[in-house]
Amino acid sequence: QRIEARRALSKKMTLEPRDDWSLHEIAKYTGSDPDLPILTAIDGEVYNVWRGSEWYGPEGPYHSIAGRDSTRFLAKQILEEEEDDGQPLDAMEIDTLNGWKEHFDFKYDKIGKLKDDGDAP
Repeated sequence: QRIEARRALSKKMTLEPRDDWSLHEIAKYTGSDPDLPILTAIDGEVYNVWRGSEWYGPEGPYHSIAGRDSTRFLAKQILEEEEDDGQPLDAMEIDTLNGWKEHFDFKYDKIGKLKDDGDAP
């Protein structure tokens, strides 16, 4: 029964890959709705991180990067917009970002690309 339940949950949380996600669209995938997966975007790629809901869900320590473009948060190792200095990413921050991208590529499902249309939530 538990295996069946896990399969059903996995199927429900799966989204088809596409290359036209907008920031407005991914904003609804924060984990607040238990019937939807959790998405985050990193450097133009969109990831489904529902398997890490303990980290990215409403009670998780990294909930602030759910449902949004988390590129700067991860590169600058911050969790709140107020902590962002607004400066361009430096070499060390880009290296940090690349490490996070490798982590997400390994651990979570990449489900497409963020379209570059300035469509902010």
